[in-house]
Amino acid sequence: MISVCQIGGRMQYAVARIFDSDKLLNNLYTDICFDKFPFSMIAELNLFSKFSTNRRVNISTKHIVHFPFLAFQYYINSKKAKSLNLDYQNYLWMEKRFSNVVLNYLDSDNAQFLYTFNTASYHIGKHQSEKKIILEQCSLPFGQYREKILNEFQKYAEWCIPNSLDVLMNESVEQFIEHEREEWIDAEFIIAPSESVKNSLIMEGVDQSKILNIPYGINIVNNVDIVDQMEKKKAKPFTISTIGYLELRKGIHHFLNVAKVYPGAKFKAIGQLGYNMSEQKVLELNKFVELTGHLDRNELYKEFQCMHVLLFLTIGEGSATVIYEALSLGIPVITTKEAGSIVEHEKSGFIVEPDNTPLIVHYIEKLRDQDYYHYVSLNALERSRFGSFNAYKERLLENLTFVK
Repeated sequence: MISVCQIGGRMQYAVARIFDSDKLLNNLYTDICFDKFPFSMIAELNLFSKFSTNRRVNISTKHIVHFPFLAFQYYINSKKAKSLNLDYQNYLWMEKRFSNVVLNYLDSDNAQFLYTFNTASYHIGKHQSEKKIILEQCSLPFGQYREKILNEFQKYAEWCIPNSLDVLMNESVEQFIEHEREEWIDAEFIIAPSESVKNSLIMEGVDQSKILNIPYGINIVNNVDIVDQMEKKKAKPFTISTIGYLELRKGIHHFLNVAKVYPGAKFKAIGQLGYNMSEQKVLELNKFVELTGHLDRNELYKEFQCMHVLLFLTIGEGSATVIYEALSLGIPVITTKEAGSIVEHEKSGFIVEPDNTPLIVHYIEKLRDQDYYHYVSLNALERSRFGSFNAYKERLLENLTFVK
């Protein structure tokens, strides 16, 4: 048996749902879950429906242990935090408090394994010794990710407000990085969602025998008619979009460079502005790119219906959900090795260096050919089956057959 410890409702508690479906779940420990009374009674109210959607796991509530007062405290602290430094301090506070309340339950929890997530299980790993920890490394190790971000900041300083680098060099971030490294030591196994994450862990000195490479999966749309979709899009401008926070770590500067040299397409950036974007660069972005701001799920789905290409030039990621979503709709993806773990290069999409603008333009030009676009689109849809929730469930359970 296994118990899952999870702050937040990431991927709608996919791991807990998978273990529960195979009768392997002992408990899900989380900060707040809207399956539990009285939250189940108010989940559908307009005031809560948006928040509660990702906080429903749909398993028996007898397997759910949550701490709503702690979740409320964390929410209030997050609202008060006016800087990235305070965000890190708040997260470290939450990890410690969450771990401490979970530890109170573990003596009476008869699971042999704990499934935890990187940067959210330091204190659990240090203060319990009876259960074996399976740690999911959702993203690149933050120490390496920070180095990538710092390199971008230094090369493209004009994109950032003053003192942007200082935020990533403070004591809270150092502690955040050190805690993550300690988690790897305490884990029996570490799950990496992509080769990029696996290789980064090996670079950090993690024993390769500990690492299991298990790509994610999402609930995919199964009734996409590629021909019909292409016909509908013919009447619309050829649209190239990116999704996520608009800042250097997500490659918005590289996206702008492509938009500047390729006026034959419409470029859209879907997401809210990052905390450190310079006002001058925001004005420049507005000249070449349509900025939508943050969109809810329904609005985002409408954008997918208009999108011809997802151009996602992130410099560091784990395994980006937007890639899976685009493939499931037959949308060709141009992305980096950090995000495109399931993309088959020059078949279901393209893997590029984020600053190789000429090559990116070359692939966009190829996709302007209807026959070639149809070929890549069909392959994208086919590849999305590998990225489906059912395929992910099979991969996870096959790799964790020892959890009984």
